[in-house]
Amino acid sequence: MRIKDDKKIESIKIAAIELIQELGFHGTSVSKIAKKAGVSPATIYIYYENKEEMLKELYIELKDRMISFILRDTDNLMQAKKTFYLISKAYYEFILSNKDEYYFIKQFKSCPALHDQCDQNLSSYKKINEIINNYKEQGIIKDVDNSLIFAFLLFSVEGISEYNLSGKCCISENSFDQVYDMIWDGISIK
Repeated sequence: MRIKDDKKIESIKIAAIELIQELGFHGTSVSKIAKKAGVSPATIYIYYENKEEMLKELYIELKDRMISFILRDTDNLMQAKKTFYLISKAYYEFILSNKDEYYFIKQFKSCPALHDQCDQNLSSYKKINEIINNYKEQGIIKDVDNSLIFAFLLFSVEGISEYNLSGKCCISENSFDQVYDMIWDGISIK
């Protein structure tokens, strides 16, 4: 039995992320990933059953890492407004610092055949739901479906992040705070 080569696995992951951002899912083949990673296509099949399984594993890994990153500074004792601010700010920082991974996740989400099988298994969503439910029970945020609150929060941050990444502007700290105030007004009970 072969020993896993972590360096090769990492090269394969990086190559997949870069090629999918450049060529899309359908334009990216195992042979292209292998070539960019500097390994043979057979090497990829040692670690992954097929391209679809490789992409699913990579998505789950990146999504879990992203959610862990955005929840890193939160705890159950914080005020709701501060908690959601920290989540929003961390997500903004994640996108700007991990552009390739962000675009991979985003592109993966637009492929329902792959995405629907993966997101329901992410354990990291439990913590987000706990946070939202806690503040709903306290009557601080609106009593709507958790996915609506999370989507409203994240899509707003994605919008300003992508605007910033486009080079059309640079969002200042003050501008981010203003955007967050609008987000908070949208999810909180006045």
